[in-house]
Amino acid sequence: MKILNPYTYKLLFVWNFLKSIPTITSRFLRLLIRRKRIRCNSFKSGSSYCIEGTLNQLIWEVENALFITVSNSSKIFFDSYELLFQANSTQTQFELCAYGIGYKEKLRTQIKVVVLEKIDLTNVVLNSNNIAVEFNKILHNHNIRLQHIQNHSISFQKSLMPKSPEKRRVQFQRSKFLDQYSVALFNTHSIEEVQRLRELINNNQEVVYP
Repeated sequence: MKILNPYTYKLLFVWNFLKSIPTITSRFLRLLIRRKRIRCNSFKSGSSYCIEGTLNQLIWEVENALFITVSNSSKIFFDSYELLFQANSTQTQFELCAYGIGYKEKLRTQIKVVVLEKIDLTNVVLNSNNIAVEFNKILHNHNIRLQHIQNHSISFQKSLMPKSPEKRRVQFQRSKFLDQYSVALFNTHSIEEVQRLRELINNNQEVVYP
């Protein structure tokens, strides 16, 4: 159910009423013969609270009416019916008018329409697309020390297996080299000389005699 301007509403209502004249005449004769009085049982909305733009409905139970009109609707109704409409904050009150033989009855109902504010997500999208740019700005900010970032950095280096201590190898390429250390060992007379000889062997150096 759309809200129409007054001129369009009246024009459509007259057109629908003219088309309904045969039905209204037939109902009038039948109700007159049976002496049925109009009876309006209820008129309410499907939901008393709704969000603007969502669908709601008007529901009514009416008996023995020649025809029925509903506010802001150009249609002609008969007896009980359900009318769907789109919730609008400018239209919260509705009126039903049921016409009988020499008698009419009005029913009213209202709803509360909640208008939700739209959230602009433009800035959020831009920030998410420029994470790298924003991070570079932080790095170049003189008010922030790099050591704070380094302290919280995570290292992803592969763990290395502990290395076994390297054994120093003494290569004896000449027999003279072996003879030289043998002679020097026999000529030692103190612990200091033995220690000195050991260092020479570890450093792979020749023994020099004075």
